[in-house]
Amino acid sequence: MLDKVKYITLGIRFNRSFGLADSQGQIVDEVLMNSPFTAEKLPLVNERIGSKTVYNPDTKEFFSITRDDLIFNMQVDKFDIDFYKITSQFVPFITDTLMKKYKIGKVHRIGVIFRHELKQNSNLYKTVERLTENKIQEPTSLIFRFTEKMAAPNWVSRGKDDYINTIYTFEQDNEKLFADLDYQIYLTPPVEDIRQAKPDKFLEDAKKFLVEKFHSWLKNYNQG
Repeated sequence: MLDKVKYITLGIRFNRSFGLADSQGQIVDEVLMNSPFTAEKLPLVNERIGSKTVYNPDTKEFFSITRDDLIFNMQVDKFDIDFYKITSQFVPFITDTLMKKYKIGKVHRIGVIFRHELKQNSNLYKTVERLTENKIQEPTSLIFRFTEKMAAPNWVSRGKDDYINTIYTFEQDNEKLFADLDYQIYLTPPVEDIRQAKPDKFLEDAKKFLVEKFHSWLKNYNQG
């Protein structure tokens, strides 16, 4: 089912920094000049108060920096190759260059979203029928979301207040089903240096959960 993953989004949330707004232009320039993202891949800029985004409307790829978050979205062609690119190129650039150089610290959440594009699933519509006691039998669209909280893995080795949160989102229209797994780690208290949270290990755990738990569950609904 890895071939069904069409986008991977990585997000890092840190304590709000109003001073970061002064550096957003420099950060974006560095992203376009010295990172795997390039001005050719992300040709357009959207700037708002407190945030700056470079993006590609055709591929839907983007890199965004705000006072609270750093987020990038990458289109997936071949999962193993693109996932390796994220762990070996993008993450080191973010942790060792951007966040270190611009003193972005106090990270309290890291999350990765795996977005799947699947065929329609009548089971979801049947759920609506059951919930409404058959008062709605032919919904034209559907958004279904639920969450699950789990203990943080042993490698975090910080304390009992850290935890893993997973968000499952299913969005279906008349043509396709989009299934998202959002795998997050909450860090309390926040870490001063994101490398303390071992983002490479976090991503490997997220991939393992994706394959062993999320995909095995989807296959039970004839989505494999």
